[in-house]
Amino acid sequence: MFSRSGSFFNPQDTSLHDDCSLAKKLLTQTLRVAEQIAVDDLLFDAKNFRFLREHVPDQDSILRVLDRDYQLEVIGESLAENGFFPEEPLAAIPDKDKFIVVEGNRRLAALKLLLRPELRHLSKRKEFWDGLSKKMKYDLSKVWVTVHGLTLHMSFWHTLFQTVTDAHKLPLATLQPFPFFFIFNRL
Repeated sequence: MFSRSGSFFNPQDTSLHDDCSLAKKLLTQTLRVAEQIAVDDLLFDAKNFRFLREHVPDQDSILRVLDRDYQLEVIGESLAENGFFPEEPLAAIPDKDKFIVVEGNRRLAALKLLLRPELRHLSKRKEFWDGLSKKMKYDLSKVWVTVHGLTLHMSFWHTLFQTVTDAHKLPLATLQPFPFFFIFNRL
């Protein structure tokens, strides 16, 4: 029903609207295999909905906002104690020789504060991160990431977005909490 290029999709097909079968069919067509990528090759997503109300001109500014507004310490403690769960990979899109994380920016912030002492001055709790980094039980220099091709996913998410909003008359704000909005929002 839905090809990788997005060319076969009929939003009028009502059989796809039953019991979330539309979402299930579309999501199973776009599953990605996670791979390990160095944390140093991962960038924060400046277009993340969390930053829509603030000017975040660079990666340091994003880290400051995440540290200020979100409880990164809880995430950092979990990562230091339990490692990074491959069952919950970050989602990223390629950007030259790096990757922009479109889902998992708070985890990425905690990882960077754990691994990069030179960034800890950006945190309001530098001493906390200094101490926690000494207690890490696992090597977190590489983490599991699913890399998504922007072109494929823009087509996929655009189709899903149009179908959901047209079929259910949902406003755009309704979709913001869902991970696919991060990728769609890059249009």
